[in-house]
Amino acid sequence: KGDPQGWELVLNGGGKLSFAVHSAKPKKEMIRVTTRNSIAKPGAWVHVAATYDGSGKNEGLQLYVNGAFNDGSRQGTPLTGSTRSDSSLFIGQRPNKANHLTDGAVQDVRVYGRRISTGEVKTLAQLADLRNDTSVAFDKRNQQQKDRLTNYYLENVDPEYGKAVDKQQQLEDEQKA
Repeated sequence: KGDPQGWELVLNGGGKLSFAVHSAKPKKEMIRVTTRNSIAKPGAWVHVAATYDGSGKNEGLQLYVNGAFNDGSRQGTPLTGSTRSDSSLFIGQRPNKANHLTDGAVQDVRVYGRRISTGEVKTLAQLADLRNDTSVAFDKRNQQQKDRLTNYYLENVDPEYGKAVDKQQQLEDEQKA
């Protein structure tokens, strides 16, 4: 009913993922980012995440596929109106009952009241694997399990590692300038 307003995460024909934010008032506006390639693979689970920084610009939209940033194609003009909607949250179809999700499934939907970080997205994408890795006895873990747990620790627990990564990035940026 009426112009779309709010947020939309859609798996389009051809398996491309789109994330759009719509504003209907004071005028109809939309910003969108779409993956450049298909992300859907028959018979395979895919972790997707979308974040928005509230800027009203399409650069503020980010898509992640299996924990990795996906720099998709962007379109739309900056939003000037509200994106709040009186509609309910719909999963697997649009409010007008169109575009039903078929030949797929949705699991573990999460909505946050803030923009989550790239590291948090990566952790969420690996959560099942990390839980499995920790259930394996230390001396029975394979190299992939050890590497995943080590990287999780360094990126999420060890503050000195984060500082070192930031310093390295700063030095690389200075070198490029």
